[in-house]
Amino acid sequence: MSIIQKKIKVGVYDANIVFMVTDSMEEVAIKTFRKTKEIWSIEDADGCVFYTTGLYYLVLLQEQISHNLIAHEVFHLSTRVCEDRYIEDEETKAWLTGHLTENLYKFLDKKKIQIKL
Repeated sequence: MSIIQKKIKVGVYDANIVFMVTDSMEEVAIKTFRKTKEIWSIEDADGCVFYTTGLYYLVLLQEQISHNLIAHEVFHLSTRVCEDRYIEDEETKAWLTGHLTENLYKFLDKKKIQIKL
């Protein structure tokens, strides 16, 4: 089992984000539970977004990573960050979505993680 991760801070939004790529969503759920005692039902997911202990997590199952999955999960992440801050402005949401997407692709590229076409 492996989990590759990177934490970023989005200062403008005062948000701490953890990108995770794993070959076992079950292991991510177990690891997160050990830290927080919160239960996350993510075992059957190809990707997910959740928030706990001051961190937003975006998790991708390595064998399922596609551009579609990335767009889907980044949308959920930016929506959650904005909702938690009562941000409704579309341009602000779009900027955050682009910023998160760019950082996620840089992380995947640096770790040489393949994206299914």
